Amino acid sequence: LDHPYPGLAVVFLEAGQGVERDDLGAWLEDEHVPALIEGSSAAMALGFTPVPIPDDAPADVPRIAADERRVLVLLFLEADPREEWASRWATQAEVVSGGGLGSVVWASPFIPTLPGTDTFTDQLR
Repeated sequence: LDHPYPGLAVVFLEAGQGVERDDLGAWLEDEHVPALIEGSSAAMALGFTPVPIPDDAPADVPRIAADERRVLVLLFLEADPREEWASRWATQAEVVSGGGLGSVVWASPFIPTLPGTDTFTDQLR
């Protein structure tokens, strides 16, 4: 993860009602993500699922039942994500819901900061 990728696309998904997260994950791994990254600037895609909160965790840590249905996909890009965002990454909500297994909860592009500098701080909101 120390490679200086020029961008990152993040897609946070949730399995649909009555759909197992494993089924959504299998579809993402076998069909959706390979088709998504083909011809794109994506160099690597990583998928994650939440780890259950331990029973002995502090009581103020929220327990969210939806975590059992969620998947996070990180796509490390060899180009600035703004170049492909509208044409490729921003359309994922429609593509995923069309697959019938889930929905996109949140998706966003990221560009790296340059540690030790003020580069991009004028663009923070």
